[in-house]
Amino acid sequence: MKKIITIILAVVLVLSFTACGAKTPSLDEVIAAVDEGKITFESALEKGWITEEWLTEYREENSVEAEDKFTSAMVKDFETKTITGETYTKDDLSKVTLICYITEGTVNGDEAINSIKAKYDEVKELGGDVVVVVGEDADFSKFKDLKCKVIIDNDSFEAGMGKYYEMMGGRDFGGAWNIEGSFLSSWGMKLDEKTLIDNAKSFVELSVNHDKDKEDGNAEQPTIMG
Repeated sequence: MKKIITIILAVVLVLSFTACGAKTPSLDEVIAAVDEGKITFESALEKGWITEEWLTEYREENSVEAEDKFTSAMVKDFETKTITGETYTKDDLSKVTLICYITEGTVNGDEAINSIKAKYDEVKELGGDVVVVVGEDADFSKFKDLKCKVIIDNDSFEAGMGKYYEMMGGRDFGGAWNIEGSFLSSWGMKLDEKTLIDNAKSFVELSVNHDKDKEDGNAEQPTIMG
């Protein structure tokens, strides 16, 4: 159990988040920015906004059981369509999936489309997957060359994402990694090729280690909440 908690806390969630600004932010501002997916603690540490001692103490005080992380962050059932007309539900999510909302014709959106197009095969080889979410009025032709599933945002999808929907719905790019139905990463507002591959490796490793812990009797199977 301790091992999986350590892995979750140690994964570098580097989705190229936006920095907090020119002035040195307060600790409360740093924590808020991390919670909102704008930066990571690692980047804040590199910028000198926090110290390693503070970060270690903060993580010890705020760590929770791995299974709590899984159950509290699970998405609910949803049903929508792909841009090619296929039904897509929560049960179709792969074990390790980057779920991301993309608005085509924007700088961050188009960069994400190109990054997924270039690196999707490698993500699959690593054991991960990508699902792109688009608005009902999106230009579907901009996504036709993507090999991953491209699904259409609707009321059911919004309800299934729950509190997480506001971090993605309608954004140029808004994405997070979902493991076994649960969101276990911060939300990124930008995606490039290196970030996609680095995070795929990290979260596939997280999933593999969780499975090993279950086999060793050190972790229970996460409860899937519909």
